Amino acid sequence: MQKQMVFYLLFGLLFTIFNCKNQINNGSKKPSAIVFLSGAGDTSIIERGIDAVPEGDVIRLEWIPSVEEDLNRYRIYRSEENQSGPFFEISSVSVKDSFFLDYSVSVNKRYYYYILVQNDDGMFSDPSDTLDYKLIEKATNLSTTAKADSFSWTDPNDYPSPYYMIRILEVNSQEMIWFSVIEPKFDNIQGTAFNKDGSASLDSLVSGVDYQWRIDIKGPENNCGSESEWVTIKIE
Repeated sequence: MQKQMVFYLLFGLLFTIFNCKNQINNGSKKPSAIVFLSGAGDTSIIERGIDAVPEGDVIRLEWIPSVEEDLNRYRIYRSEENQSGPFFEISSVSVKDSFFLDYSVSVNKRYYYYILVQNDDGMFSDPSDTLDYKLIEKATNLSTTAKADSFSWTDPNDYPSPYYMIRILEVNSQEMIWFSVIEPKFDNIQGTAFNKDGSASLDSLVSGVDYQWRIDIKGPENNCGSESEWVTIKIE
């Protein structure tokens, strides 16, 4: 009889512990998976999603920030092999952030990324979709004529680009003066006349005004490219 009572007491204790554990787990909801911001397309004037940046050999990731409460960190995972991994955590950022710059990358190498979000209870979301990007060499030797009626640059890559994108901004207002897709020449030295397609907001650049321009190169593969550093010019 005494052994039977001990058995029931132990059984009741284990049941209570198990029930409490379930209540605790049920009280903490797993965060929803993060959604990457889709790219705007290589020929779009809008820049968003996974992309190159002008400042160095860097890949930018961008996602839709979560509006859920009690979140702690976004955790960034990367693979240098393929979409199946292996993946390793390379950084974590505040839940107030909605982008990440990966400085530890090499040119002509493809990288794969996904994101987890962690809440204050230590629970993780499911992985986001996996995105990938490959940097190529940036355009060099950006130059223009005295009146900035033509622009030239060098493509240092060993393969021809399908096309280039030129961007010209007015420095103070950051207004886009001209954005255009430029077809390549069969040479490393590329160039275009200003407003060749007639889409610029000005017929010619104004003297005494500071402008900045850069060249984006579209690579021969999907999610592949580079953005040159900005070059500032002033028409005298």
